[in-house]
Amino acid sequence: MDKKRRTLTGILILLPCLWAGILVGASFLATTAKFWAPSLELPVALDVGRQTFAWMAYTDWGLVVLLALFAALGPFSVSQRNLVLKLLGPTALLILLQAVWLRPALDARVQVFMDGGIPEPSHLHLVFVTFESAKVLMLLWLAYKLVSQALPNEDASAA
Repeated sequence: MDKKRRTLTGILILLPCLWAGILVGASFLATTAKFWAPSLELPVALDVGRQTFAWMAYTDWGLVVLLALFAALGPFSVSQRNLVLKLLGPTALLILLQAVWLRPALDARVQVFMDGGIPEPSHLHLVFVTFESAKVLMLLWLAYKLVSQALPNEDASAA
């Protein structure tokens, strides 16, 4: 593998890792931290969370497009392209479900609270955490599989 292709393969591996790190930082660390800040009242924390996840959705879609285009247009093997698209598809489906169903439902719950009401009990936050966790795991699995494909095959080198 020449130097340019090796560098581009490294970037292809780095992108899902970077994306997974952004998800962990925004969805798990920052979100949890704001609810532990004693000076931040709950309605404000909820509103900040709503805005955070709206911006995170833009980031998710941008990274779906970036990763898909990079894999499709770069000098990668068919197996690398297929792997990226195979794992990016379910990730994009989760992002779509969040955009059209889950986030609007969660936003409505936040609005009820901000209007002084108490929303009915729901498992929507657990579903959101599950979706975010699944995205992180798929992205890390993608990076792992790309690394596995990029490493020399020990069986072939022993022959």
